[in-house]
Amino acid sequence: MKSNKLLVHYTLVMYGTLISLALPVFAAPKGPDMGYPSLPRFDADVNGDYRKDFCRFVGDAGQIFLSCQFRTSDGYSSNQYEFNSKPGIDLGYPNMPRAMKDVNDDDRADFCRYIGNQGDSNNPLRESCLLAGKAGFSNKEYRTDQ
Repeated sequence: MKSNKLLVHYTLVMYGTLISLALPVFAAPKGPDMGYPSLPRFDADVNGDYRKDFCRFVGDAGQIFLSCQFRTSDGYSSNQYEFNSKPGIDLGYPNMPRAMKDVNDDDRADFCRYIGNQGDSNNPLRESCLLAGKAGFSNKEYRTDQ
C-alpha cells in the first residue's frame, strides 16, 4: 500500500498578525482499522527497522489492545495486526501522557503510560511501559522509576 503525505494548515493570529503554517504530516495507511478515535494513534518504530510503524488501539471493550502495522519500503504490510500487546492492557490515565519511546535502548519504541493511584503507597502513580519485543509487546511492566 502506498502512503500519502498530507499538509496540515494552521492559521494563527498573534498580536494582530495573521500567521499561516503548512506542516507535512504522515498519513496512516489507506483502509486500515484506524482504532478507537478517542485513543491515541502513534507513528513509531516498534520493530527496530528505522521505519515509523502505524500503531493504534483496537479490540472489543474490556479487551482493547495496542496493535501496530509495519511500515515497509513501499508502504505498509498487508497484515494490519502484525505486532500486538495482550488484550485488556491498562491504557493509562486519559489525562496523562501516553507515548511510544525507547526506554531500554533496543531501538524499538515501547508503549508508556501512567498507571497506579496517586497517594496509594501500595500502588503509586508511576510511568510504566510495555516493552516492544521481537514478536509483540511484553506482558511484563517496565517501570521507569526503578
